[in-house]
Amino acid sequence: MTESLPPLHLAGNCAVDLVVRTTDCNVWEPDGQSTCNLQILAEGLNAHLAGNAAWPAYLLATMGHTVQLNARIGHDLFGKFLRDQLAGAGVDLVGPDAEATAVSILPPATGGVRAGMIYPGEPIDWATSLQEVASIPSFGWFFASGYTGISPSDAEPLKRLFTGLFERQVKIVFDPGPWFADRVGIEKMFELFTMVYCLSATELELGDWFNETDPMTFAQQALDCGVEIVATKRGPVGATYASADGRTGNVPTTPVPNANTVGAGDTFNAGLIHGLSTNMPLQDAVSFAVSIATEFIRVGRETFVLST
Repeated sequence: MTESLPPLHLAGNCAVDLVVRTTDCNVWEPDGQSTCNLQILAEGLNAHLAGNAAWPAYLLATMGHTVQLNARIGHDLFGKFLRDQLAGAGVDLVGPDAEATAVSILPPATGGVRAGMIYPGEPIDWATSLQEVASIPSFGWFFASGYTGISPSDAEPLKRLFTGLFERQVKIVFDPGPWFADRVGIEKMFELFTMVYCLSATELELGDWFNETDPMTFAQQALDCGVEIVATKRGPVGATYASADGRTGNVPTTPVPNANTVGAGDTFNAGLIHGLSTNMPLQDAVSFAVSIATEFIRVGRETFVLST
């Protein structure tokens, strides 16, 4: 790319997803015993770079942005894999090392319901992000996401971070995910919303904070809190958006039947951040986010190639 793209700082988790692509397996029953439940898979596991912040960081770096990622990664085997992937894309990794790297084991969804096992890793050091952004004036955009390891103790350091960024006029894009609900009180969450430029969340996630059912009503309530832009991820329906200056719209998509959607929301966030930070019209930014998330679902993570 010839045009210089805005540098971006992202904070959140970074993990390895170990994906079981098929349930076609045999049950080992030694000596004819039926008490053993060891399943022998028909094919090997697939390891992928993942994480609510790491996957968007990776994609944004491949788009040509200068990207800094505040995440906790160990120096174990999984950590080496992640570090190599991020370095190969040009992502600058900051933040304290972890003793062990976050890992998810993801079998195929059964009946549309995800299952699996997750080691969420170690808490994000939110103060690192403020130190890094304060030391590099060119950072005008920041993204934070919720993750499995969020706890009530995250509320105050995250508030200090958002306050410091807001005072520096850094635009904050925030995806709370489902993880803050029941862990951080509504008053503390609404304090964060007052400093958020763009809120990106699913309908269910917005429903954790606003007692409504209509996406535009959700959005208006978030705008009333001080958010400038709300992008609501609606899965196979697409996405809606609303802004404080009155722009609203719906971006439909073509549903992909029987698809694995793990990582689609993070792919959407990468497209949204790219669009907003490069001054795309709001509808174009959301459309780009929907299009790459849909393509990610359609082809699968293994063969997904990002084109802008």
